[in-house]
Amino acid sequence: MNDLIIQNIKELILPKSTERPLKGKELDELNIIENGTVVVKNGKIVYAGEHSDAYEATETIDATDKVVSPALVEAHTHLVHGGSREHEMSLKRQGVSYLEILEQG
Repeated sequence: MNDLIIQNIKELILPKSTERPLKGKELDELNIIENGTVVVKNGKIVYAGEHSDAYEATETIDATDKVVSPALVEAHTHLVHGGSREHEMSLKRQGVSYLEILEQG
């Protein structure tokens, strides 16, 4: 049994090729599927494509009017800076260095 099905996806955005890592201009080539389905089992995507009723899962999400992009990876996120950081602006105006701010946690 699958864990999750996301169905009725308005636009499912996938890379053109999934056989190998994409490079350069290949990253701009997208496959946009209307009324798509994504199926997840054990934390891994086992199907992503056109609508399908062939799968069952313990949880179903109706993604009507939603855009889903399971292949999108934002690799520049700094997890060490999770949460709110607006207090740092006042510290910077007071002349506190980034290293001192970092040491404060």
